[in-house]
Amino acid sequence: MLNLTRREKSVIGFLVLLYIAGCIIYFGRDLLSENRPLAKKDSIKVEFKKQAEKIDSLYFADTTAKNEITEAQPSKFPVNINTASKEEFMTIRGIGPVTADKIIEYRTEKGKFNSVSELKNVKGIGDKTLEKIKGEVTIE
Repeated sequence: MLNLTRREKSVIGFLVLLYIAGCIIYFGRDLLSENRPLAKKDSIKVEFKKQAEKIDSLYFADTTAKNEITEAQPSKFPVNINTASKEEFMTIRGIGPVTADKIIEYRTEKGKFNSVSELKNVKGIGDKTLEKIKGEVTIE
């Protein structure tokens, strides 16, 4: 049929590959273009959102439930802030290991607390945190 040299076949193959690559780029760009009809963009956004929610529900299901359990369970007894250990402080909602260490350090340096409101002098405990933990701490 056509008697083409090896070099001519290579050039034609290269041009065909360029054509295919151009089509892929053109139509791929069209899929992502802002000029596409809204129905197509919205369906892609809806599908993306569904997939994202599915992934979120798989990933965050356990951690959300775990956080709700720890948030819902206050300490079982009022914690005496003048004698409590780090672990006892950490049973109080809103008090983590760093804040527990700061409370103990403050207590060591300044002596016993005279009132619960004196906890505001500890760095990291403000009015909001104090209101949250007020019912869970005591002084004796």
